[in-house]
Amino acid sequence: MARVYKEEPMEKLVKMEIGDQLITKSRPLTKTDLEMSVIVNGLYHPAFCTEEGAKKSGWREPVFPGYVVLNYAIGLLIQTEVPILTIGYLGINDLKFVAPVYPGDAIRFEFLLTHKRQTKAGNYIIEYDFKVRNQDEKVCIEGHNV
Repeated sequence: MARVYKEEPMEKLVKMEIGDQLITKSRPLTKTDLEMSVIVNGLYHPAFCTEEGAKKSGWREPVFPGYVVLNYAIGLLIQTEVPILTIGYLGINDLKFVAPVYPGDAIRFEFLLTHKRQTKAGNYIIEYDFKVRNQDEKVCIEGHNV
């Protein structure tokens, strides 16, 4: 039977089996987070910067860029310490930005372990399906990490 881990330390990766799930804590995203990510990354698209620009692009207010939300979500995963035992990050397959994330939304990262192999050095190569959900349980981003 698959187990669900919530905010467990990295030792849990050793015990995790295919089909097990990890769910991180949630994190609210603020207007300051949006403004700083736009400045730091040079993402000066009107949909991210102004009410008027967002509305012209079809959003109700300035929206977070999908990749910025993904970075915050990966940060939540790293805080669980599970990735510390992995070798590296190879990529994302089937990445989809499913729903917008606005300032005031809270996100969390969920993954379902689909592959796990230990190397001779004692590290792990893992693959997992993931979802980033908001405070209303709505999926905002999904994909498969390799």
